[in-house]
Amino acid sequence: MDAVNDLRSFAKERGLTVYEAVGGVGVRFSDGFDVFWALPDERWHFLNRDSQADGDLVAKFQKLDDRRLRVVDAVRRYLAKQKISVNRKPNGDWEAMDESGGFSVLYVGAGLTKVLTQESNLVAAVQGVFGSSSNIHKPSVHRAKRHLSEFGEPLVEPAWTNEEQEDEIPSTPHNALVWMGLCKALKDESNFDSPEAFVAATQPKGRIGRALLQLAQRLPNAQASVELLDGSMSIDFSDEYDRITVKPRSGELRALIREMGPEKAGDHLADEYERINAARGRVVSAVFESLSRQGYSLDRLDLEGVGREFREFSLELGEELTQTIQQHGEEQAVRFALGQRPLLAEEAIKCLKEPCGKPTIAERELRSPVPAAIELPELTDEQIAKIDERTDKLLHGYLQTEKALEAYGDPLMWDASKDTWTTAADWLRLAERNVGDEYQQLLAKTILIDHGDRSIDPKSLERLWKMEPHHEVAVFDVKMIWQLRQEIPELASKWFDPQSYDDVPFAEIRARLDDPVAVQYIIAGLANNREETDEAVPYALATMSAEMVRRFAGAAQIDAWRADALRWADEKWEWNYGWESDVLNVAANMGWPEVGDRLAHNPYILPALLAPTNQELGILSADRLLLAWSKLVPSELLMKIVGLSLRTDHNLLADRFALFKAGKCGDYFAEHSDIVAQITNAWGEKLGVALAISWRRCRRHESNKSK
Repeated sequence: MDAVNDLRSFAKERGLTVYEAVGGVGVRFSDGFDVFWALPDERWHFLNRDSQADGDLVAKFQKLDDRRLRVVDAVRRYLAKQKISVNRKPNGDWEAMDESGGFSVLYVGAGLTKVLTQESNLVAAVQGVFGSSSNIHKPSVHRAKRHLSEFGEPLVEPAWTNEEQEDEIPSTPHNALVWMGLCKALKDESNFDSPEAFVAATQPKGRIGRALLQLAQRLPNAQASVELLDGSMSIDFSDEYDRITVKPRSGELRALIREMGPEKAGDHLADEYERINAARGRVVSAVFESLSRQGYSLDRLDLEGVGREFREFSLELGEELTQTIQQHGEEQAVRFALGQRPLLAEEAIKCLKEPCGKPTIAERELRSPVPAAIELPELTDEQIAKIDERTDKLLHGYLQTEKALEAYGDPLMWDASKDTWTTAADWLRLAERNVGDEYQQLLAKTILIDHGDRSIDPKSLERLWKMEPHHEVAVFDVKMIWQLRQEIPELASKWFDPQSYDDVPFAEIRARLDDPVAVQYIIAGLANNREETDEAVPYALATMSAEMVRRFAGAAQIDAWRADALRWADEKWEWNYGWESDVLNVAANMGWPEVGDRLAHNPYILPALLAPTNQELGILSADRLLLAWSKLVPSELLMKIVGLSLRTDHNLLADRFALFKAGKCGDYFAEHSDIVAQITNAWGEKLGVALAISWRRCRRHESNKSK
């Protein structure tokens, strides 16, 4: 361990990031995109096998650090010269995008480190970063040598953006005509006789074509689209809430052309568009101005919903508003748009006389109005006793079935450090009953291994050697190989060494097994993650031990995630489907009980779960939510929710859901009526087990409080 201590001291003296691991240490390379792992007992790892873990670790680190620094710097210089923007994640997985929007992933993490332990040619290492799957051409030998010889700060690098490039073909009326002509040309094979013939076939022809061309020329910057089924062209009004539609085959257009001629007909249509567009602009601007003055915003998801904090009413800005303008004028149109708020309408009418620009109003996500509160009844001693008896019976029966094997591997259903709803002896009996079943034996074997059975038969070992690593391999096999890594490091190296396009294979599974290499890789991959996501906090935090997360993420980052989880508990308002367990799962794993406390004061959750409307699933789909909540904070409130649900016939709720689905799917369910019963049984059993486990957790919590 002296060599490890020397490396630790060396790194700390130079201000390098140091990660403590069981039996060793990790030091982040100076370039910032991989870690030098000194883990003498982990001989499967390429930095620790054979003689790599022996001798002067400081000298080995310095040599690798220098080589990595030169290669990574050369890669960055090359990318900057190519005007390629890069999201440089600390785990070495770089997202790269060129000026045309072409996307690639470059790997400068553990895979590059392994290459540099074996490859003395740095030019080859630079070129190897741009693998065959990359859309970016690798640098020539001359270019790679040049960048390797450069020193100092990299060139100015383009700012990273993962936004999709704008459509290079504008959606104008003229281009809509081109698409219409193209679709027409494709119907006649003779149009493909020559390029000239094809171009000629796509051009607008005849009186109708000339009228549409005149319309397009008058409105060069409008937004337009084509309906391929009937060949109609729609031109959006500037406010984007309505459009005019021109149908080439309509009798109205033909009559207009007969009366006025093609060009004048096109002018007439353009004049009509401009007149209505200007009127709509004034009306919508006046409506938005009056709303903005009163502090209203548009709902970002429903751009006709309006409110301050909540959705208070809806605007009428579509086709009917256009018709009102045409038939009754702009003042009446304002009253129509704000029909639910007459005082606001009068204010908006005053705004009609003011100069107006492009209609604008703030947009934000607005919640639905706070529903009426639900008061949950107190549970009597008699009710509690009956529920205790029912849940005991339900869980006892569940543990006799092979389905319970899946509960053992589900941390929301079974956490050995907290749960008492079953015992180790129960799990062993369940495993022994199912270990011979071909389908269930892997799950059963997992239980046996966790309870001390570390044996592996020669046939299974031979199977593992013959298997090739791939992304669909069974989790059990990965766990088995991980547990054998010290006895058979060659097998572990085959599976866990960096591979092409995968620096840390099976990282998620290894992270659950407290592999510091995998945990650091996943945590580092969460940094600079600018992809749009609906996750309040990264779900990866639910699958790794909290101690390992704290070790690699740092206090500031964890505090930020914790604050995000609290904000979610305060602000989340869509609960009708009951599928919101992820954040609570993270909070339970990380030990953030205040997230559950805050959730208990969220006014939306109880009405959504216990008083569902519009055939929403409510409590019926809340099995994962209840499991996560009870694992985090088995509170008195949750006990009331679970108790009320257990006293409700959840099979009846499942029937309601099944019948609702049957109504949606009509004929199919009429022919397969047995599926209704299957849905009822599946949902009823799923919810029943979740309620029983949650109840037992709440009861245990209450019992501990009374001691």
